[in-house]
Amino acid sequence: MRSPRDSHRPSDWLLRRANPSLRAAGAAVLAACLSVGASADATPPASSCPPPEAVLGFRPGDDGRLADWSVVRTYLEALASASRRVRLESVGPTTEGRPFLIVTITSEGNQRQLERIRQDNLRLADPRHLAAGEAERLVEGGRVVLAMTYGVHSTEVGGTLSALRFAHLLATTAEPALVRSLENAVVVLVPSLNPDGNDRVAAWARRQKGTPFEGTEPPELCHRYAGHDINRDGYAFLLDETRLLVRHLHDRWRPQVVHDVHQMGAFGPRMFLPPYLEPWEPNVDPALRDAGAALGSSVADGMTRRGFAGIVTSALFDAWSPARAFVHTHGGVRILSETASARLALPRDVGFEELRAGPGVDPRTRAINFPLLWPGGRWRIGDVVEYQVEASRSLLETVAARRRDWLQRFLEVNRRAGSSRKPYAFLIPTPPRDGLALVELERVLLTGGVELWRATEAFAAEGRSFGRGTIVVLMQQPWSAFARTILERQTYPGMADGAPLPSPSPYDVTAHTLPLLLGLDVVTVKEPFTSRLEPVTEASVTPGRARALGRYLAFGHDGAGLVTVARLLREGVEVRWALEESVFRGHRFPTGTFFVAGERGRAILTAAGVELGVDSEGVPALPRSVGLVRPRVGLYHSHVPSTDEGWMRYAFDRQAELSYLPLLDAEVRSGGLRSKFDVLVLPDQGPDDLLRGHEIGRLPPEFTGGLGLAGVSALRTFVEEGGWLVSVGRSSRFVLERFGLPIDDVAFGTERSANPVFGPGCILSGRLDTSHPLAHGLPRNVAVWYDRGPVFASRQGRTVLRYSGPNPLLSGGLLGGAQIASRGGLVEVPFGSGRLLLFGFRPAYRGQARGTLPLLLNALYLSAASAPTGPTGSISAGD
Repeated sequence: MRSPRDSHRPSDWLLRRANPSLRAAGAAVLAACLSVGASADATPPASSCPPPEAVLGFRPGDDGRLADWSVVRTYLEALASASRRVRLESVGPTTEGRPFLIVTITSEGNQRQLERIRQDNLRLADPRHLAAGEAERLVEGGRVVLAMTYGVHSTEVGGTLSALRFAHLLATTAEPALVRSLENAVVVLVPSLNPDGNDRVAAWARRQKGTPFEGTEPPELCHRYAGHDINRDGYAFLLDETRLLVRHLHDRWRPQVVHDVHQMGAFGPRMFLPPYLEPWEPNVDPALRDAGAALGSSVADGMTRRGFAGIVTSALFDAWSPARAFVHTHGGVRILSETASARLALPRDVGFEELRAGPGVDPRTRAINFPLLWPGGRWRIGDVVEYQVEASRSLLETVAARRRDWLQRFLEVNRRAGSSRKPYAFLIPTPPRDGLALVELERVLLTGGVELWRATEAFAAEGRSFGRGTIVVLMQQPWSAFARTILERQTYPGMADGAPLPSPSPYDVTAHTLPLLLGLDVVTVKEPFTSRLEPVTEASVTPGRARALGRYLAFGHDGAGLVTVARLLREGVEVRWALEESVFRGHRFPTGTFFVAGERGRAILTAAGVELGVDSEGVPALPRSVGLVRPRVGLYHSHVPSTDEGWMRYAFDRQAELSYLPLLDAEVRSGGLRSKFDVLVLPDQGPDDLLRGHEIGRLPPEFTGGLGLAGVSALRTFVEEGGWLVSVGRSSRFVLERFGLPIDDVAFGTERSANPVFGPGCILSGRLDTSHPLAHGLPRNVAVWYDRGPVFASRQGRTVLRYSGPNPLLSGGLLGGAQIASRGGLVEVPFGSGRLLLFGFRPAYRGQARGTLPLLLNALYLSAASAPTGPTGSISAGD
């Protein structure tokens, strides 16, 4: 059996340019390559193109070696300058301001006509306007577009190293098969989808080098907001990196195939390739399902024949969630490869007997989908790189050899989508309760390439009347599959009350109905209707206006209103929050309406009217209300990274403009919290991770230990002294246990019972007690994101939200719906002089749950509210 990891000697090019100073070497290499590239009329010989080690100072795959993003960029600049096959672009800044890079690699001849190739491919993407015979001509003369994306999860360190090796191979190869492939294909390569995380991991690895903690992962999220969820943003497009990828890869190129390069655990197979497990997202065209399965199987077969052991197909991963597979609803195929990991960049010894089974595979047993066993042994980062480069190479050769077939399939899939009438359209009635939520949905659909229309007059459809301004999404368009995927409600196969737990469990979440999470109504229309429409080309708010003058200005308690509150408080303007309904000059102002006075308040509201669509109304007096000041918010920051914490940071920073401070274990344990904070937030996290954190000795001491008993005591004291503690999802189980609350968790421990409660990421119907201030600004019925959190049967406090009956499931999959109907999803409990607010669901889920985010924001603002004006009383009716 061939070992895929060979020994390599440094090239003559590297030996000639060796330099003890890496920075000086990089500068010298780049200058030399700029000179070569400027004077050459053809692609320079391979000896003129720098290998990665010339700039990095090590060969990608060498044990213990990682590269900073600035060095990666320097190398790619050098390679692009030296090779006429390679074009490098920096297309915009990442979340933390690093350059997001895209490398286009193809033959010299294709590079000279690259814009024509790109435009022809875009015309195939939307064949509705092609003249007779034109499509066939484009297929015959086109080039297949293959995207290669690496490094989205930055602790999977092989990806970016593999991208550099693969780029150098394509830039320098004289092998006939690869040269032909580059004539038939355009490779659009993204060396890292997460440059910020690349530098986090590289910096951590440097700090731990030579210590007992070398090879450990950083005790923080490897993306500021999304952490490991960075590739779960493929239909909401909230992250800077996702938007750059869609705009500069998918929109510009519409690839037929995307190779999404990942790593997985160390104790299973050595690599996964499609076919995927069932279920698939039902809106993916069957031709794409079949093509992806055939392509993955072909690559796996070729690698197995060449001696790459431990490759599995039809196992481990399903294709249900669109969050990781944008291309599946845009005419192309996603080939996921998952390679076994080392210890970051250090070797890992894995005995054959340590290999563990997973869905569809036992890596110690030969099977039809797992023909060549890996015998165990030492697994290095170099092995990861070799497997990934070989998979990328094999994929390119296979796709390019069937160039015409891929273009023809692309054309046919897009033709079918453009003639779709199932359903005929989706309608989004206006005005919505929250204008920013509608803007968000419009932005998502437009970013996904969906054509939107707005009704210019009232019309009727399927026996209902719809007003002027209704948003219309017709299905006769190329990306109708994307629109259906996020607008429809999902039914996850095999999950209904009385059914056993699904085996295997869903790999990711089961629901992705975005309008529900945004709190918007969407109507499905099956039959054609007549209406006057105008195109919507940009998501924008309808500007608000001040309707009258008065001592105070009143404005609504919605998403835009809460952003305005944050801006007003930041500028020192007092905001009053109404605790009762009022009527002035015939206008009704519901409970929860905000009021401000003064010229600064008017100026900020006027600006918010233009930017956010806030309407304000002048009134002469205030109803019974409380005064707001900027709450002092502490957001718990665990050294066992919580993805939910990252998404809360996103919600606070970018959706609510709310100030907060991160709160570490040591600060909690030291006590004295009430003098610093009004409210503390525990994001969704397992109780054991909260209490114990990392085991002592696993990481440097400052990152171990969790909250501990001292932290629990400090939290209790904080609440007893008047602070508010907000717990989310599984962290509410921690509070139930550690605070000794007389509240039962209906869902806890039932997954092994005959009637389990099991909701692995679904959307449920909740019913709010709208008289409670936490629910101000929200309708009585809301959709909430539930993911295996507690469900409360409360004998103390007040239940603010209950799950609807007889089964609360709105979208996705849920077992035990009848058991949780009418049970609590949000409970407020007085404790000492303070409050405990227990969320069983995630109100800031992945930045998408705008419909429930106000519940969390209301809690934060109320924590610092003054006593009510008028008759004395508490904020909470639960006293």
